[in-house]
Amino acid sequence: MFSKILVPLDAARDAETALPLAETLAKQLDAEVVLIAVLPEDVAVSPVLAAYEAALARMAETRRVAALAYLDGIRERLLRNGVPASTAVRVGPVAATIVEMARTEGAGLIAMATHGQVGPQRWFLGSVADEVARSAEVPVLLVRPEEAGTVVSGPPTDIIVPLDGSALAERALPIAVALAKTFGAPVTIVRTVAAGWWSMDAGMYVELPDIIEAIEAEAREYLDVTANSLKAQGIEVATRFSLFAPPDRAVEEVAVSARRPLVVMTSHGRSGIARVVLGSVADRIVRNSSAPVLIVRGEPRA
Repeated sequence: MFSKILVPLDAARDAETALPLAETLAKQLDAEVVLIAVLPEDVAVSPVLAAYEAALARMAETRRVAALAYLDGIRERLLRNGVPASTAVRVGPVAATIVEMARTEGAGLIAMATHGQVGPQRWFLGSVADEVARSAEVPVLLVRPEEAGTVVSGPPTDIIVPLDGSALAERALPIAVALAKTFGAPVTIVRTVAAGWWSMDAGMYVELPDIIEAIEAEAREYLDVTANSLKAQGIEVATRFSLFAPPDRAVEEVAVSARRPLVVMTSHGRSGIARVVLGSVADRIVRNSSAPVLIVRGEPRA
């Protein structure tokens, strides 16, 4: 499934959050781990600093050597644990370089930490993990550092797959099934429907019982059909249906009751203003879920 896993690191403790789970996957899948550090490009040297160009070059080389030494230390530990590993240090735009490295290395998965920033700060400052998840051509595993500073370790015990009834969302199912078989983990399919209707006359959100009943019946039938399809593949399956519940909340309700959950889902890969205005279910789940989230690309980026 994944013969090579790319793990971006930057010597910060939070960045190593994804490493234990990546190592677990690598062991189980006989995959190689590629450790990469990306050093941001230096700003253009001003005429005032031109005389110090040689010194600045030495500083850049010092950073490169330090980054490589850091990666080599982790590589040695992985090798001692029986995980094939290699290292690389690159200079360039961080997110774009990570995505390009995944392509050139032939990595089937990118595993990285996300700081879980929200609100205006997240929009203005950006997020490397966010940009990678939106632009990578391969699945991206995002692990959010927990409040206590602990990291997720050990194989997943429960696979959670949010579905909305679309073929796009179902593109996550093959990977979810493969992981469930690999780790002997059950799959829980989560389906939410924000049923209702906006009444222009009343100027309020009103419920229409007949429509809600029909929508719920269709959603439950969809869950049953999908669950039976997975059961036919030898997967233990449970379903969860919620009306008037945001998808991220429904997913988190399942995640908190599991020991080591892993959410597997697709993303539309929206970016820019459209993404901010329209929102993104994947984005909300990544920011609000206590579980690692494996993002499977749903469609080409707009």
